[in-house]
Amino acid sequence: MLSVNSSFQCNDRGAVGISFDDPNFVRAETIIYEEATGNVHALLNNKQMLIGHISGTMTKAFSNQNSVTLSSQRIDGTVLDLEARLVVVH
Repeated sequence: MLSVNSSFQCNDRGAVGISFDDPNFVRAETIIYEEATGNVHALLNNKQMLIGHISGTMTKAFSNQNSVTLSSQRIDGTVLDLEARLVVVH
């Protein structure tokens, strides 16, 4: 099974972001957040993959957004940042 290392952030303006160890995940077309379970999935190359779980104040931040910033450090040290659609499943 594929292991995904990710961390979830929320800035002072309420925008949410996900950082990955692997820059390939930054290319996800859509991020899916399941409110009932707190699970977060990435849709990448038509495959849905569990990338983590959120709770607490992060759940409110994710519930109020329609996009998320995805980021990762490339092998050359530069940062790849892309925006993805965020779908909240109620």
